[in-house]
Amino acid sequence: LAVVCAFLTITIVWSELVLPLPVNLSPFGHIISAMGSSKGGGNEEEGPGDGHGPEASSVGSGLALMALLPYLYMSLCTYYSLFKFKLFGLLELHGPQESTPGPLLF
Repeated sequence: LAVVCAFLTITIVWSELVLPLPVNLSPFGHIISAMGSSKGGGNEEEGPGDGHGPEASSVGSGLALMALLPYLYMSLCTYYSLFKFKLFGLLELHGPQESTPGPLLF
């Protein structure tokens, strides 16, 4: 689990660092663009590869999952650290509806 988390962290940080470059160097960007280009059939006439049907919906689901994976990991890291953050006991978040207004405003 630690190796997977380290890999995801390094990949996300790398993707954020190369974001302003004009070249796509992000591993997530390459995977998503490869999945997006594979769903278009490129045929002029309608047929099995026209982008409709069960094959296209499975590619679309995989594309959504690959786009959602880094967002879920970043959200997990953010909210886990937010609930573990304690500043002398004053800014501590507690379970459901048990936090005082001060930490919620911070």
